[in-house]
Formats: sequence, C-alpha cells, structure tokens
Amino acid sequence: MKLSLLQSPGFGGRKFAGAAIVLLGAGYGLQQLLLLLQQQPQVGYAFYAGMIAAAATAAGAVPALFMRRLSQKLHDVMLGFGAGVMLAACMFSLIVPALALLTAGGTAP
Repeated sequence: MKLSLLQSPGFGGRKFAGAAIVLLGAGYGLQQLLLLLQQQPQVGYAFYAGMIAAAATAAGAVPALFMRRLSQKLHDVMLGFGAGVMLAACMFSLIVPALALLTAGGTAP
C-alpha cells in the first residue's frame, strides 16, 4: 500500500497549511512591493540602497564562513573595526541630525 504525499507521516496537514500561508503571504507582499515601487520612485531608491547594503553585508560575512579558527589578533582587529563602524554610525546618523534639529528649534546651547 502506497501512501500519498499528504498522508505520509513526515508531511502533516499543519505543515502544508503553514507552507501555504507563508507562500501566499510572500506573494502578496511581493505584489504590494511591486505596486509601491511603480507608484513611488523614492521607495525604489530606498529598496535599491537596502539591497546594496544587504549585498555588502553578505559579502562581508563570506570570509567568516570559510575560516575555522581566528587568531586573537584578528579577532581583536575585527571587534575594533566593528566598534568603529558603530561609533561612526552613531555620530553621523544620530547625533548630527539631532543637533541640527535642536539648533533649528532655537533651544541649542
């Protein structure tokens, strides 16, 4: 007696329903994204910039996939670089615009 795909023990109705919901949600989300990209060109620029950032992050993670062990010196350099990037992001993306807003309000010291 041969079991069908839906009756097999490893493929329950819950998994099928979950996969269907995920696929339908992803399809609807993609449709809405394409609609938004057609209507708002600024969203397209943000989307492409986000894709470039995601690709750069993935490219930066590739060497870590092939390294088995890190020397202590390399580990320290990588932590220092990450801390410098986060400090620069804090300064240029958060503090400078906040000071500009504070100055524009007339309450800057």
